[in-house]
This record gives sequence, C-alpha cells and structure tokens, in this order.
Amino acid sequence: NDGLGSYKDLADETNQISEIENDFFEAALAFKDYVINYDEQTKETFTQNINTVQTFFTGETTDSTVVQNVIAKIDDYESSFNQIVQLNEEKERIVTDEFDNISSKVINSISEFKSYAQKSITSSLLSLSDNIQQILDETISFAHNYLQSKSSTDKEIVISNFEEIESLFNRVNYEISYGIVSDELINSFETLRDLTDQLRESFTQIVTAIES
Repeated sequence: NDGLGSYKDLADETNQISEIENDFFEAALAFKDYVINYDEQTKETFTQNINTVQTFFTGETTDSTVVQNVIAKIDDYESSFNQIVQLNEEKERIVTDEFDNISSKVINSISEFKSYAQKSITSSLLSLSDNIQQILDETISFAHNYLQSKSSTDKEIVISNFEEIESLFNRVNYEISYGIVSDELINSFETLRDLTDQLRESFTQIVTAIES
C-alpha cells in the first residue's frame, strides 16, 4: 500500500509539473504574440498562465535555492511583460490624445467654414461644406472605432475618407479660385485644410503605434 501510495504521489507530481510546463509554454507564446499584435485577449492569456505558474511555485514548501531562483526568474519575466504593456499603452495614449485634440479643432473649423459658405453667393460651396462635414464626422467616428477594434476594415474606411475629403477640398479650391468669395472664407478654408492634414497625419501615427 505504501508503495502504491508513493506511486500515486509521484504520478500526481509528474502531472502537475507537466501542467505547469504547459502553462509556462502558453505564457511564452502569449508574450511573443502580444509583442506582435498588442491585443487585450493575448495579454489576458499571458496573465492567466503566468499566475498559474506563480501560484504553483509559491505554494511549494521546499525552500531550496533552485525553487527560489525559479520564482525570481518568473517574477522578472512577468515584470518585463508588464513593462511592455505599459509602454504600449502610454504610446497609444499619447497619439490618441493628439488625435482627439486635433479632431476638436477640425470640428470647430468646419463649422466656421460652413458659416462663411452660407453667406457666399457661390451656392456650390455650401453643398461642398455639408459633404465635407459629413465625411469628416464619419472619419473621426471610424478612427475611434479603429482604436478599439484594431480592424483593418475601419482603418481602410478612414484612409478612403481622407482621400475623398481631399478630392472635395480640390473642388472647393476651384470654386474659390474662380468665384467671388470673402477673405474670411478663404482663410477659414485654408485653416480647415491644414487641420485636416494634421488629423490625417495623426491617424497615420496611431496606425503606426498600433501596428509597430
């Protein structure tokens, strides 16, 4: 019976070690994937698996140098991962704050441009300003969606919208060049175009921050 009991204990320990090896392997894979994709699900996978490994070793009653070294190495491994997560989140926060700041300026700028377009005798300018405002609103909305989803579809919509806005800007520029418009409208349009270029560049930085 003692022999059978010892065999069962050994078998249980072997199974536990095998499970811990698997948990650490899964954590290592998650670490590697997170550095590539930076997604929340992979981060959670790493955390769950590394916590399981830590729980196993901290529950060990053996106070051997080997066990303590293993615990220290696992803690260092987790710390390295957490630093990467923190740096990535900080990077995304910086570029996102800049995008939101420029977005607010763009929204105010298109409203100002529309008010001057309403006073213009060139009727097509008001229609163009309406179209620009609609697409800008949609672009900002899909850009925020991209921040959450990391979806290539959302990204491509934003990129396509910026191209369409640029086309509309060229039409506005044509109307301004050959129409009778106020200096206020011209200055307002130049400001809007400059801010939209800044918004486009800011979104490019967001994509780089997420995908790099």
